[in-house]
Amino acid sequence: MSEYSDHTQWLAGLKAGDEVAVFHGYGNAVPTLELLDRVTRTQVLTRHERYRRATGRPYGDRYSPERIAKPTAAHRSLIESRDLRKALSETVSSEATHLATLRAMAACIEAGK
Repeated sequence: MSEYSDHTQWLAGLKAGDEVAVFHGYGNAVPTLELLDRVTRTQVLTRHERYRRATGRPYGDRYSPERIAKPTAAHRSLIESRDLRKALSETVSSEATHLATLRAMAACIEAGK
């Protein structure tokens, strides 16, 4: 099967409570994971947006890069990496010493194990 037909079959089988990866930009954008609130014959609705069930693209904006896709292990890894980088940047201020920076990095590494 082609990637397109796999995607359309996945979209057709969605139901409320399923998890989807929501891409908000072009290229290698890091997705967010959201649960479906409701699914109708033509729409898939999350808490923040409604998407066309046939294409996975949002309603109303033909040229939006936003789309939904089946969550994969690679998506989860990207999300975890983004979250760890964010936690590290929030922990280490611009005035932090090198030792404090290293300790924060070690804490993030330990949290990821």
